[in-house]
Amino acid sequence: LEHHESLPLLEFVLDRLFERRTDQGVLAMQAFRDLGGLEGALSQRAEEVFASLPPPVQAALDPVMRRLVRLATADSPAGQRISRDTLCPNPEAEGFVEAFVEAGLFITETSEQQSLVGFAHEALLRHWPRLQDWLFENRAFLLWRRRLDAGIEAWEETREDPGALLAGAALSEATRWLSLHSSGLGALQIRYVDLSQARADAILAEREAQRRRELEQARERHPAGQRRPRAAVRRDHQAHPRADLRRRG
Repeated sequence: LEHHESLPLLEFVLDRLFERRTDQGVLAMQAFRDLGGLEGALSQRAEEVFASLPPPVQAALDPVMRRLVRLATADSPAGQRISRDTLCPNPEAEGFVEAFVEAGLFITETSEQQSLVGFAHEALLRHWPRLQDWLFENRAFLLWRRRLDAGIEAWEETREDPGALLAGAALSEATRWLSLHSSGLGALQIRYVDLSQARADAILAEREAQRRRELEQARERHPAGQRRPRAAVRRDHQAHPRADLRRRG
């Protein structure tokens, strides 16, 4: 375990051991082994809580984790604090979060007059098999969102220069993820993708307008009926060769 995680997790396990104390009030080593040690106790508790939830609330695991989990590096998942209002847009998500808070797996804190939710123990990210499976299945999204955040940071450093917005393949990828998992993105991330799409649409519209202007200018230079196309003249000569020879004579 990381040093900063050790004491909170030890406190969690001691609470679990206290619940399993003997009739004489003794904390038995066998109970500790049954819990699976420090990490096992955490994983076991998470699975117990999850299994106790009705299926619609269990289904909230995906959107909740999509907001709470980030990649600190390409291979290192980490937690982040999210406002409870954002994390719980419906009763199912609220039920999931509340159950994990009551079990000591999530924590809440108040910052700038809003309630924030996060992992009580980030070891849960590494030791709960169900969450490990979720991380494997959603790694592509998490990696993309990490790249998106880097792009947003660069964009903000240029004072929101339109040239730092997404374009081409990067924009196509972003709009695809946005359509699939908009609930897993924050307001700034969605704004960045929307602005990128709006700029791409404006560029495309300007190119089409320019093409139409050039076509109209070409028509003005060569009005219909003023000048016959060379191909048409050649066809007439081929159809009436004798008339052409008489004109020459």
